[in-house]
Amino acid sequence: GFQAGDRIVEFNGVENPTWRRIQLDAAIYPEQPVPVTIERSGQRIQKEIVPRKETIMGGQDVGILDIEPDLGAMPVIV
Repeated sequence: GFQAGDRIVEFNGVENPTWRRIQLDAAIYPEQPVPVTIERSGQRIQKEIVPRKETIMGGQDVGILDIEPDLGAMPVIV
């Protein structure tokens, strides 16, 4: 999967996404694969991530990612 230091360079077709954009895109695809391109050690790697389904108040299902960004890093680095 993902490793600390991986840089997300594309998420669901959006290049250089913000963490907020990643969260919003993941939220609408619970339990569905979402394409991700990461940069690791200077190489670009294609991956998929499947947001975990979580039911929120009102019974709506949303996708949640089980990764956190390094908030001090720009662009988004896991």
